[in-house]
Amino acid sequence: MKIGTRDTRVLGNANLVTRTINSGNPIMVCGIVVVNSNAQASDSIDFTDADGTTILTLSCPAASTVKLNVKWLADNGLIVGTAATVGSSAVITVVWRPDI
Repeated sequence: MKIGTRDTRVLGNANLVTRTINSGNPIMVCGIVVVNSNAQASDSIDFTDADGTTILTLSCPAASTVKLNVKWLADNGLIVGTAATVGSSAVITVVWRPDI
């Protein structure tokens, strides 16, 4: 069984280019970790494809970590967060591998 061979760390409030993983190319997403360092508010992170279609939304309570074992094909790359995430203090790590 193939597992994630790469991991990408993304700041929730980063610009679009930085939040895009393997733009336009298929990837197999193998796991996601969201760390919310904000002690006052929960955070919600959207994961979308390059077309802007939301694949997954993860909510992370204040001062918490959410781990998700997932296995799915993002057929044209993955975008972590949206423009609405600008104030996010979350750090998101995506474990993935190129779909080859």
